[in-house]
Amino acid sequence: MSLKATTSELANRIARASLSRTEAEAHPLFLTFRLAYARDTKRVPTGADVFDAVSAPDVF
Repeated sequence: MSLKATTSELANRIARASLSRTEAEAHPLFLTFRLAYARDTKRVPTGADVFDAVSAPDVF
């Protein structure tokens, strides 16, 4: 994965592998997502924010 991955790209990868907020927070890319999300929104994300940040309609 590129170091310049966008928040939505990270969210898409995490959401494809996760079925719940708990699983999303346990995903190896969640820490990277947290940094990108905090950079973009200036707030600390939760596992639920992963699903809010998803951009691809085929994830679900």
